[in-house]
Amino acid sequence: MFTDSMCPVCEREPISPPNKVCLSCYERLKRGEVHERAYYYETWESTRETPEEREKTIEAHIKLDAEEWNRHTGNGLSAVYVIIEILDAVDEECITAAWHRRRIAFVYDLIDRLDKRLFLPAGKDRVRAFMDTALGYWNKTVSDAERKTAVAEMQNLLEKKSLSDWDAKALLLWMAHTEDMFDWMWYQWFDCVHSCVPNEIDDSTWIALFRKHFSEVIQAWVEKSQKEKKI
Repeated sequence: MFTDSMCPVCEREPISPPNKVCLSCYERLKRGEVHERAYYYETWESTRETPEEREKTIEAHIKLDAEEWNRHTGNGLSAVYVIIEILDAVDEECITAAWHRRRIAFVYDLIDRLDKRLFLPAGKDRVRAFMDTALGYWNKTVSDAERKTAVAEMQNLLEKKSLSDWDAKALLLWMAHTEDMFDWMWYQWFDCVHSCVPNEIDDSTWIALFRKHFSEVIQAWVEKSQKEKKI
C-alpha cells in the first residue's frame, strides 16, 4: 500500500530525501541516463569521424549526460519526471495507434482537471466538445473530415496560429492532431505534455493519472529494476 513516505514509482521502498523516489528507482534511472564511456564505445557508430573527433564527441555526450542529470536532481529527483522517462522510453515499435489512444485518454483526463480559464475564450462546454471529438477520432467514431473541421474552428477560436508556444491551449489542440504534426515530439509525448502545463496540477494528481492509464508499464519497469538489482 502506498503512503506518503513510500516511493510513488515502485510503491515498495521508502523515499530517499531530498529525492521524491526511493534509492532503487533513483539508481535505476541514473543508469539509463548517465552513461559511461564504455556505453558510447559500444553504441557509437560513425564512419565520418577520425578517432580524435570520435573521442571529443563522446566526451561531449558524457558531459551533457552529467549536466542533464544534475539539472533534474539538483533539488531532488521528481517522481513525475521518473514516470515520464519510463513512458517515453517505450520501444518505438510499441508506439502504435492503440498506444496513442491511451495517451489521448490520459490527456483527456488531465485537461478535465485543469482550470478551464486556461482555455478562454473557449468555454468549458466548447472545450469538452472538442475533447470528445478528438477522443472519438482516435476511437474511430469521428471522421477525419470532422476532426479537421474541429481543429480549424478551435484553433481560430483560441487564436492559436502556432503550436510552438506550448501551453494548455496547445495541449488541447494536440489531442486532435495526427502523427505527421509532431515529428520528434511523437516519441517524447509525455515530456512535451508536462511542459505544456508544468505547474497547473500537483504531482500527486500527475502520478494518480499515470497509474490509472499506465500502471502495467510502470510496474514492468519496476520489476526489471528489481531483477537488475539482484544480478
